[in-house]
Amino acid sequence: TTTPFGRQSVKGGQCSPKDFATSSFCALESTECYNAGNYSWISGREVGLFSHGWTCLESKQVKATSLGKCADGSCSPNAETCGGSSTNTTNFSKSSSSCTVENTKYGKCGDRCSWSPDECLSDEEWLFPAEECSCDNVRVGACTYTKYSSVTCAISFTACDELSVWVPPL
Repeated sequence: TTTPFGRQSVKGGQCSPKDFATSSFCALESTECYNAGNYSWISGREVGLFSHGWTCLESKQVKATSLGKCADGSCSPNAETCGGSSTNTTNFSKSSSSCTVENTKYGKCGDRCSWSPDECLSDEEWLFPAEECSCDNVRVGACTYTKYSSVTCAISFTACDELSVWVPPL
């Protein structure tokens, strides 16, 4: 994403165990923590300020993050991409180690590469997968923290913390 601060990359957050009995792991959305069970979400902004999960912020780590697969075997970032929804995931299986952010082909809304069909405008058609839509071509949004004018690139509003405001892809 290009911002007034220059070109930025998506920053991962961290799922931190509430009971400290298991290890923390990097994630791109808070829903990954809640789906895993007894974990709390630490946004990319918060990781940079308070956490020891610095590697979650690194482009290399984000690109290596496991995604999922559609029933047809194509790598996919979410159930919505496979024709499902966040509550209907029958066509989607999560956390496929063979599908990473870096090797997945994403979809597109009209002529722009997108993370999810939820980002399409009413006059745009969703096409998935789109061969030209690699991770570096996907338009993402940002979590903005206005108190300190900070911007953290993110894939969806679920990557923001409660003190940040979601700005959708332009």
